[in-house]
Amino acid sequence: MIKGFKFSGLLLATTFLSTSALAAEYEPTLDKLYAEGKSPIASAFTLTETTETTGDDVYNIPDYDETSQTLTNHYYKLKIKDGVTSQTRLENTADISANDLTGYWFDLSYESLGWGDGGAAIKNTGIIGNIYGDFIGNSATGNYSAGGAIYNYGGTIGNIYGDFIGNSATGNSSGAGGAIFNRDTLTLVNSNFKDNYVKVGQYVTAFIIMCKEYGLDKDDLLAVYSYDWLEQEARARGSSPSASGGAIYNNKILNIKAQDGGMSLFSGNYVADEQGYKNEQAIYMGGTPTNTSTLNLYAKTKGSIVFDDKIDGDGRYALNIYGDGDEESFVKFNNEVSGAGTVTLYNGSVTHLGLNGKISTRNLRTGDSNGVEPFASNNPILKVDVKLKDDKSGYDAGSINVSNDIEGDYSVIVNALTPETLQDLD
Repeated sequence: MIKGFKFSGLLLATTFLSTSALAAEYEPTLDKLYAEGKSPIASAFTLTETTETTGDDVYNIPDYDETSQTLTNHYYKLKIKDGVTSQTRLENTADISANDLTGYWFDLSYESLGWGDGGAAIKNTGIIGNIYGDFIGNSATGNYSAGGAIYNYGGTIGNIYGDFIGNSATGNSSGAGGAIFNRDTLTLVNSNFKDNYVKVGQYVTAFIIMCKEYGLDKDDLLAVYSYDWLEQEARARGSSPSASGGAIYNNKILNIKAQDGGMSLFSGNYVADEQGYKNEQAIYMGGTPTNTSTLNLYAKTKGSIVFDDKIDGDGRYALNIYGDGDEESFVKFNNEVSGAGTVTLYNGSVTHLGLNGKISTRNLRTGDSNGVEPFASNNPILKVDVKLKDDKSGYDAGSINVSNDIEGDYSVIVNALTPETLQDLD
């Protein structure tokens, strides 16, 4: 019987409940993001069901079956409607903050000139106001590619309201940010990221070094060691993956907000190389010992932020989760969050861990919003999905692993996904 969740010796008070998490999560998403006439970009595109399962213009839109509580994949082709035109590429070095940008950016391609360059749709080193628009199928290429849609390096952009679908950064040596490369402060509001990716043609430099050390070629090395182990070794040797941030690569401050019933969904984003390695990854948090990057997640007024893909980082970044005290405003992780230095759950926040949701951090703490909206005073809530295994040998459940310190008071809700699970827990 599970009577509580224990994190590094700290026992938290627990409440049990049973609900259909998948239905609650996916049905609003389909209404907002994909249904004709309801999506912010529905006026610019059409979706047609197809038997094809791969391709740059093919997107997986799962259907939820309430009886079996399962998701079934359905594939659609996205086509920009006739008469809809794309904005041209913008390279901004000036102060145009008085002018908001509005429109569609799609099917744009740009070959990066090297480090410090990128963005097939927008490259910004100046100041831009708000951006209202959607970015579809844009691609940054080159030896060092960055920001399939937007490259923001030392520049300032207001809020971005829009969706990013099928953007990519493909490089021979490295790639970062399939949709966005950010090295300043960036805020996204009710923005969705679907099927963006980074793909590179070469292994991480540290892998090549290890090949020489072990006297093996790359194929032999992979035959002996797993890619995940090699990646850990590369990090230990001071090298990060050459493909980073399937949707977003962030090296400073990234704010993601969901509000007014809106959703920010990260799904189908990944990093890959030509040797067959593929890793589901939404965001990669870079940084240096003197420049720690920060990811702020704000869910308020019935807004929700959902990650189907991983968040990874350099081991130092800060993850802050804010809420307004309403349980209908939440951040949900259906995959791993790793490489964090400190995770802070602020009062009023709701952090929901799906069955595969796993947070790994050195430090976990609570915090008072201290004047940062949204304002709330109640303890942060950790909601953890739990399901009894089919053979009843144990549970599948979300988890938090803390290697150093835990501080603060939390309320934990154990979310039993089936009646059998709830009965067994009782």
